[in-house]
Amino acid sequence: MNTEQPTVSVIIPTHNRSAMLDRAVRSVLAQTYKDFELIIVSDNSTDGTDVMVASIKDPRIKFFQHECRKGASAARNTGIRNAKGKYIAFLDDDDEWTIDKLAVQVPVIEQSGPETGLVYAWSEYVENNKVKYLHNPALRGNVLYHMLDRQAI
Repeated sequence: MNTEQPTVSVIIPTHNRSAMLDRAVRSVLAQTYKDFELIIVSDNSTDGTDVMVASIKDPRIKFFQHECRKGASAARNTGIRNAKGKYIAFLDDDDEWTIDKLAVQVPVIEQSGPETGLVYAWSEYVENNKVKYLHNPALRGNVLYHMLDRQAI
């Protein structure tokens, strides 16, 4: 792993959801693909998020705290500004990844042409430990207009 420039910068914005954040963070740290940094941006959390993150001893974790509430988009932008990775991966604080997410997606984007700017994957919506909904990727090619119009992926 290159500690100066990891391949992937994983960014998790959060606000007052430290219990959910812990699960999300651990799903990133459990990745079989190890060449990443994890940037957690607290959007002025007051629930001990900083203490929870500090309790996880992993040198790949970087923590940033907004002094006032700015919203999730601003937290993502703070993460991007501080990212050193070749690629950016976003994870919401109430979600988690399968252990091979980066191992599957990094080769896909690396084998794609320079015109590729986005790779995405399926997702499962789980409630009470049961899959309620499975979303399979359907969009291909130029997805820019779908992304501008709505959260299509």
